[in-house]
Amino acid sequence: LRGSKQSTTVKLGSSSVEDWTQLKPSSLKGSSLKLGSYKDVDAFATSPLRVHFENNAPFARVTHVTKEIEVSHWGMVQVEELYRDLVHSGAKLRGSFSRLDYQMQRKQGGPSFRKLEAMLPHAARDVYYRDQIGNISTSALRWEEDGTLLELLTRFPMFGGWRTA
Repeated sequence: LRGSKQSTTVKLGSSSVEDWTQLKPSSLKGSSLKLGSYKDVDAFATSPLRVHFENNAPFARVTHVTKEIEVSHWGMVQVEELYRDLVHSGAKLRGSFSRLDYQMQRKQGGPSFRKLEAMLPHAARDVYYRDQIGNISTSALRWEEDGTLLELLTRFPMFGGWRTA
């Protein structure tokens, strides 16, 4: 609409911002980057924006998922999901890995993960989980208000660039 004003606020995962596209006017306050306000912007107009900020949050990604649903003649439904190739697609670990350093710094959080969580429907039963080696014994299945929570621990901590097969 002509005569209207527009602004955009980008909420970042960290207040440690290295650089961003300097669109006038723009301002950075903590972890919020405000662009605008702009007047008389044409419909569907675009302008590229690049923001470089520190983010140590882990990025778990699965590159291949297969879901099979089997419905029997008696109305039973079986759902099987196969997740292959779990990847930490965040910033790659520099240098070598030291299990001693990891154990000492584990309580501080950081850019690795060990636990995966999935909320299953309340009706889920006979749940099983395994990897290519076999049964995953470091796991928990709990019934909660929202559903059934499945927690799995990976066999080793996952750092940026690491993957399981």
